[in-house]
Amino acid sequence: ALDVEDRDDRLVFFSGNGKGFSKNASTFDQIINDKDEAKAFEAGFILCTLLTQAACENIKVPMIGGGGIFMEVNKAKTKVLFLPEDLFKPAAAGLSNSEYSGLQGHWVNPTLFGLPALCFMRGTIAYRMLTGRFAYPSTDQVERNADIMDRKFLPLELSVNGVDKTLAKEINKALKLNSNIVSIPGKKQKGKASEDLTPTASFPLELLYAAKNNSAETKLTDEELQAKAQAYLKTQASKVN
Repeated sequence: ALDVEDRDDRLVFFSGNGKGFSKNASTFDQIINDKDEAKAFEAGFILCTLLTQAACENIKVPMIGGGGIFMEVNKAKTKVLFLPEDLFKPAAAGLSNSEYSGLQGHWVNPTLFGLPALCFMRGTIAYRMLTGRFAYPSTDQVERNADIMDRKFLPLELSVNGVDKTLAKEINKALKLNSNIVSIPGKKQKGKASEDLTPTASFPLELLYAAKNNSAETKLTDEELQAKAQAYLKTQASKVN
C-alpha cells in the first residue's frame, strides 16, 4: 500500500512484467477517452470483434470494464489483455462512484452471465464508440441498475443521425438485456415487451466498421433528430414514472 498525492487513503498497486506489451500500451478506458478518435474507434472495433469470436466459439471472457482491459493498438499487430475478474473487480470496488463507473460500472451488467452478459458488454462498447457516451450514464449503481431494468436509454438511431437500421436494432437489443428478460426465456408477453431479445453470438461487424464513415443519404436535419429524440425521452419518462 502506498500514499498517493491528493488522496487521503492509501492505495494498493499490483506490478509485474506485461509480457509482450511495450510502454505504449494503455487501458481501453484511456484510449476511448483520448482525443485520438480514429484510434478509439479502432480499439473499440477490435474489442467487439474479439467478443464476437469469443461468443461464437463459446470462450469465456472476463466481464470487466475498460479500466481492466489493456491494449496496444498498431497496424502490424494489436495486443489485448483482460485482467482477471477476481483481481480487477475488488480493486475497482473501493473507488468513488464516479471512478468505479468509468472503469467498470458503465461497461457491464452485473446481473447477467454468459452470453447475455457478453452481448450487453459488446453493445455498450459499440454504443460508446458511435455516440461518445454510455447508454446508461448514471454514476449511482442503484440508479443505473434501475435504468437498465427500465431500458431507459436513447436508442442508437436517435443518437446517431443516419446510422444503419440493422446495426441500431442489434445494439439496442443488446442494451435491453436485463435479468428479467433472460430469466424468463420463452415467456409470452404483450405489446413491445414481446419483441425478440434472444441474445445472439453473431454481430454485424461489417456494419459497425462502416459506421465509422457515416454517409447515409437518409439523414434527418439536426433539428428533426433532436425533436424526435426529445419526444422519445418524454414518452419514455412517462412510461417509467
